[in-house]
Amino acid sequence: MATYQLTVDPDGRVAIPDTRPGETITIQVSPQSDLTGPIPEAERAAIKARVKRRARKIRAQLPEPWLSADHGDLLYGEDGLPR
Repeated sequence: MATYQLTVDPDGRVAIPDTRPGETITIQVSPQSDLTGPIPEAERAAIKARVKRRARKIRAQLPEPWLSADHGDLLYGEDGLPR
């Protein structure tokens, strides 16, 4: 089976290499990942625990003002727009 890089034109049409207008083609779409279903609860819990451990570790290393509950001044300028 051949693999093609497809391009979507600004008008929404898909350009397929080596084809002519009016030609009928068949396309098979397959997922890129091996995930075929929901993540098991045990794995989900392990992911959550790992994220929380990393967050605690990073938080312990952050100096002020990054720990402040209100850090809008760091994100927005005096004009109210993002920095």
